[in-house]
Amino acid sequence: MEAALLSFLRYLSAERGASRRTIEAYAADVRSLMAFLAAEGVRRPEDVTPALARQYVAALLKAGLSRRTVARRVSGARAFFRHLVREGRLPADPFAAVRLLRRGRRLPKALMPEEVPKLLAAPGESPIGLRDRAMLELLYASGLRVSELVGLVLGDLDLGRRLVTVKGKGGKGRIVPFGRPAAAALARYLEQGRPALLRRAPAPVEHVFVGVRGTPLSDRAVRRRLERLRREAGIAARATPHVLRHTFATHLLDGGADIRVVQELLGHVNLSTTQIYTHLAPKRLREAYRASHPRATRPPEPEREPDPGGR
Repeated sequence: MEAALLSFLRYLSAERGASRRTIEAYAADVRSLMAFLAAEGVRRPEDVTPALARQYVAALLKAGLSRRTVARRVSGARAFFRHLVREGRLPADPFAAVRLLRRGRRLPKALMPEEVPKLLAAPGESPIGLRDRAMLELLYASGLRVSELVGLVLGDLDLGRRLVTVKGKGGKGRIVPFGRPAAAALARYLEQGRPALLRRAPAPVEHVFVGVRGTPLSDRAVRRRLERLRREAGIAARATPHVLRHTFATHLLDGGADIRVVQELLGHVNLSTTQIYTHLAPKRLREAYRASHPRATRPPEPEREPDPGGR
């Protein structure tokens, strides 16, 4: 079964253009299934039956895993067996009849407008501080995913026109604008901070954001830095890269941006993915309703007196 898994992971990388983290997540989900099947004496994908698939789900629930985790693992198993069906190794997916558990969709968290300046002001004036300020400004100004941020190379930035070219999920590219504060922070970092960090680089580096040894910054390092800056800024709410992405989208919608524009900026394929942010922007929705609906602000008409003639 290991060979089948490696074939599936190669498919995700080569044909789907999945990110490293996505591939690792699928691998973990399938390995969880493989461990269960091995305990049941099943070592070939061809021997997995719908009954075994249902037993696997029951075992996950019995182990006390959350409904969300169980649903994710079942989704990973389905993707794995569908790949084998496409490859002609199996006639059908044994997980096809397994009913996925309904997952409540969690609303994304966003920083309040008054919290953002505190976070942006937290970095200092050292090379690391200049880098952190540039990262924060760009994340908030563009809504990039952390994987997109750490993947940026120098050629992706156009400071003059204030544009960044991003390679998103599935290899889909997009161009995202950013404002003057982000451009200024990036210029200072590229002129002063980055050259200082590159002094210890073992080899030439094209990545925009680098660490203290001059090597490309990892997404994990970015998360650690943001957590430290959040504490230094005295912000109680979480301030992960994804929270800044949510904040970017929510503040745009609150400011009156069209949801399809936000969809394009975030790189969402489906509008439904972007629509979840409308739950965080009731002010924008109320204002749009009042501005657009003919009876939103119109005073009620006075009640008419009964017609004495009965007409």
